[in-house]
Amino acid sequence: MFFSGERLKVARQYKKYTLETLADNLELLYGIKINKGMISRWENGKAKPRDSTLDALSVVLEVPVEFLMGRNDFGNNLMFLRLSSGLSLEELSEKSGILQSTIELSEAGIFLPQNEAELQKLGEALNVDDLRKYIMDRIDEPKPLTVEEHEDWLGTSSEAGHVDSQNADDLYSILNSNNVLHYKGRALSSNELDKINKVIEAILEIEE
Repeated sequence: MFFSGERLKVARQYKKYTLETLADNLELLYGIKINKGMISRWENGKAKPRDSTLDALSVVLEVPVEFLMGRNDFGNNLMFLRLSSGLSLEELSEKSGILQSTIELSEAGIFLPQNEAELQKLGEALNVDDLRKYIMDRIDEPKPLTVEEHEDWLGTSSEAGHVDSQNADDLYSILNSNNVLHYKGRALSSNELDKINKVIEAILEIEE
C-alpha cells in the first residue's frame, strides 16, 4: 500500500490538530492507541498506518482515503493545493468567485472545470500561475471525464440546454439498489458509484 505522509501532514495542519490531538482523536473515536511519535514517523515516510487506521484517519481528518494514499488525480491534487493554502471550500469559492459545488465536484474527481477563466481564477486564489498544467503534470493516471463526456454517458445533452431528469431519476434509483452494476465488463466499485451519484444529484439539482 502506498501512503503519502506529506498529505497526512497537510490534512492534519489544515484541521489545526497537533500530533497529540490527532492521536487522542484516534483513540477516543476508534480505540486506536497511537502515540504522536508514530504519527510523526508516518508523516516523515518512515512508517505506514494499517488499513484500519488509514480508514480512521480519513474520517477524523475529513479527507478521502485515496487522498492519504497519494493518489495523483486532478481532484486529489486540487484538494492538496486547497488544504495547503489553509482554505475551506467556502473560502476558496469566495476568493475565486467559483461556485462551491463546482469546486466540490472537481475535488471529487467527477469532472474538470472546462472554462479557462474559472481555472485561472482558481489558480490565482491558490497562488498557482497555470493551475491546469500544475495539476495535470502531476497526474499519473487518466484524467476525470469532462462535463460533456459525463452527459454523453448519462444520455443527456448540453447543446440542447436540457437535462433529462426522468432518466436521471431512473438511474439514481438503480445506483441505490443492491444490484451490482457493470461497465465494459467490469463491476463498478462503491467509490465509482458514489461519484456517479454525485453527478446525478447535481443534474437533479439543476432541474429543480
